[in-house]
Amino acid sequence: MSKPKAVQLEGISGLDPLAKDWIKALVSEAETRIIEKLTVQMSVPQKSTPVNPDGNLKERVDDLTKRFDYLERQYDESEKYSLTRSKVVALLKKEGL
Repeated sequence: MSKPKAVQLEGISGLDPLAKDWIKALVSEAETRIIEKLTVQMSVPQKSTPVNPDGNLKERVDDLTKRFDYLERQYDESEKYSLTRSKVVALLKKEGL
């Protein structure tokens, strides 16, 4: 079963237009913060390891592996900003809507 798209859920959510706009703004702000944080972190120059003339690429592979692991951790952290139906319902109940 495929994940439903936001457009598909919007009509059946039963939220009023103001609540929908608020949720969209909240998600947009979280997305902007994540993008800015990643942009800053990716713009910091990384120590570059030159390729050894003898063809040993182990250091370069290790460096790329570390970078990939870092990006995976960032993805996991950004998941806490994801908006699910249960989070929206809990938030609306909390706010008394």
